[in-house]
Amino acid sequence: MSLAKVVDAHIHFWQLAKGWYTALEPHMTILLKDHLPADLEPLLKSVGVDQIVVVEAAETVEETHFVLGLAQKYPFIAGVVGWIDLASPDIASILRSLQTNPLYKGVRPCHDDNKNLQWMNDTANDIGFQALVDLGLCFDALVQDFNELSVIISVAERFPKLSIILDHLGKPDIANNIYASWAADIDRLAKHPNVVCKFSGILNQAKAGWTLKGMKPYADHVLRCFGADRLMWGSDWPPARLTAEYHVGWEVGHELLAHLPAIDQQKIFGGNATRIYRL
Repeated sequence: MSLAKVVDAHIHFWQLAKGWYTALEPHMTILLKDHLPADLEPLLKSVGVDQIVVVEAAETVEETHFVLGLAQKYPFIAGVVGWIDLASPDIASILRSLQTNPLYKGVRPCHDDNKNLQWMNDTANDIGFQALVDLGLCFDALVQDFNELSVIISVAERFPKLSIILDHLGKPDIANNIYASWAADIDRLAKHPNVVCKFSGILNQAKAGWTLKGMKPYADHVLRCFGADRLMWGSDWPPARLTAEYHVGWEVGHELLAHLPAIDQQKIFGGNATRIYRL
């Protein structure tokens, strides 16, 4: 039996001349250059990643078409998660049009990089959430502050058939060792069987002074709550470069999960992404 493909479930690309990337800030010096598939490909090969899922990096559908175009040239791009305005009255037809490309797998509908999530509580967006359910598309949920996990819990309650993928462990504040309130909300969220969690972004949450010991309680908690069937690893490249380069993120992920049986590691490092995103 062949082993499951190894999948990096959280990658971004950008070409700065497009002018779309409002989440990039002047202090992010290492990120302020183009990051494209040709830059990533040797990094994937160096650690043995077979496929990637590319997640939106700009709040425009134009960027989705740009990334789908990149996928024509680089077959290791196995899935694309694009931006959408959930409140658009035309959302169903826009999504159906995007779905004509089989690589289109879901949406991450950020507003202002989701610095505040309260917009999701506006029922004007329910037409969009329902369209995702009807079309079988995934919803990547980004929080910039773990204190807003309750908003994602509310979406999970209102749309129990929506496939929700929580990005970056729900953004725990590992650097400041804030654990209890994050952990309680992760536990509440994981009780909804339609929610899975990306084992991604952990180094940026721990910041420059990271240690494996400091990250381990957070890694162990998401594993305890979601189990090996509902976690998927992602590098969050290139934003992860703010803390460490690609191979370091790969090694850290494996070290934090090294105690698991091989079959569970295969799920987290590829099998689950293949199943959930229907790669």
